[in-house]
Amino acid sequence: MGMVMELYSVDPRLIDPGEEAQPGAESIRRAGTFVGNLSINSVAIGETCQWMLQTLLAPLVEIQAGSSTSLLVEPHDIAMVIEQVNKAESPTTVAISNAISDAAEEVLWRDQILGIVMS
Repeated sequence: MGMVMELYSVDPRLIDPGEEAQPGAESIRRAGTFVGNLSINSVAIGETCQWMLQTLLAPLVEIQAGSSTSLLVEPHDIAMVIEQVNKAESPTTVAISNAISDAAEEVLWRDQILGIVMS
């Protein structure tokens, strides 16, 4: 069983103010505009999680079977995430880097926040 990374451009005004700094997956899906996704096959999960732990994407690694994790990346942190993911070397991490870079362009153009959901 693999994982799916969903990428959203999120208008911060649409996030429920009653939620914590990192809203759940459903809130991001509801408030965001879908801008990309990526499937990670089961063989690459361990390597991918080890790589992600070295980046600002580390909170996404806490995924458990049958659940989702989510992360909002503020515009001022997007450049750092792109810099970190551009150091990817394996085919899977390069694919993640490409997907995040493409989504980040859309998010910055919209002047919004990057929402990431892993499930």
